[in-house]
Amino acid sequence: MDKPSAKPGQFTTLLAHANNPMPPIAQTQGLCSNSVVLVSTELEAAEAITDKLFNLIIVDMELNGLSLVSLAKSQDCPNCNTPIIALLGKGINPDQKKELIAAGFDDCLLKPLTIDKLNELFQLWRENDGLASLLESIRTLSVQLRKNKGVMLTLYEKLFEELPQQIDQIAFSLKAGHYQVALEAAHTINSSAKICYLNDIEEPAIALENCLNHQRYDLAEDYFLMLQRSIETLLKHRQTILDHLTK
Repeated sequence: MDKPSAKPGQFTTLLAHANNPMPPIAQTQGLCSNSVVLVSTELEAAEAITDKLFNLIIVDMELNGLSLVSLAKSQDCPNCNTPIIALLGKGINPDQKKELIAAGFDDCLLKPLTIDKLNELFQLWRENDGLASLLESIRTLSVQLRKNKGVMLTLYEKLFEELPQQIDQIAFSLKAGHYQVALEAAHTINSSAKICYLNDIEEPAIALENCLNHQRYDLAEDYFLMLQRSIETLLKHRQTILDHLTK
């Protein structure tokens, strides 16, 4: 079993930008694990939006932005929950911004895109990184439960109540050398995450279980920290998820 990397997950942005001129994305590649996919036509943007899940999408309104945001927000699109920024070539008044938000955009930004603007965007939206994945898990669960939001709400309320207790129990047990107790708690978290299709929690929980089962206690702390971060991400978005389930 290999030691997990401490490097955070990559934050991938789709930038659909008309050639007039291209923004300086080369300086952002790899910075803080950022990755930018650049396209310059409406067709390329549409193909990217429907083919791959992104953490953030920036759409130049010159590329028929309203059509692209409509495509991205369609139910079958992998990016239906991905935040999308409208990129504008001139100033915008409050009414125009409201119209763009109503159309599905999450925010607006004026050209030109500079390295500083891009870095600010990445920093801002990385704070919400993980939300798209969580909402996708909810969508999958909704399909399996035939959109029974009552059952879904019960499952998530139980998660929000029990996960903090379980992760604290694992932390205490690892520190005290009570590895069987930690194993049982990790297994419980794994089972709950699996039911709710929370892959970002299930995967480190499985890895932690494997470490403890094989008595690889030297790796357990690393996988515990990964699991803890994933649970913290879920708990951070608690209110957003509950609001989503009670709409």
